[in-house]
Amino acid sequence: MIIYCGVGDCIHNECNYCETETVEINKNGQCIAMGKVRPEVIKFAKLMEKVLRRHDYKGGWKNCTGNFLLAKIQEECNELTRAMKSNSRKDIIDECADLANICMMIADIWSSQN
Repeated sequence: MIIYCGVGDCIHNECNYCETETVEINKNGQCIAMGKVRPEVIKFAKLMEKVLRRHDYKGGWKNCTGNFLLAKIQEECNELTRAMKSNSRKDIIDECADLANICMMIADIWSSQN
């Protein structure tokens, strides 16, 4: 079942679906709720955003090259490996968010290319 939020072209930042629904914008620019987002996904996405904000001073990723981001993935994989070997719960979770953010950056850059 598809539910329209009724807030025009909102991206669910201003309606009651903002943290509980998967969202898609249709070809008319209308926001569509596609179903519940898993709580684990919401929790992890919030952590990813927290980590991104911590690094806002770096200026973002829009001008990063693919090679740079691929190197960052390898670097973050190595950091995650070290965190897992040390069995540090906090470090493991943080490194997972770092790695996911780099993957998101690649997906974002490539999805915006024509």
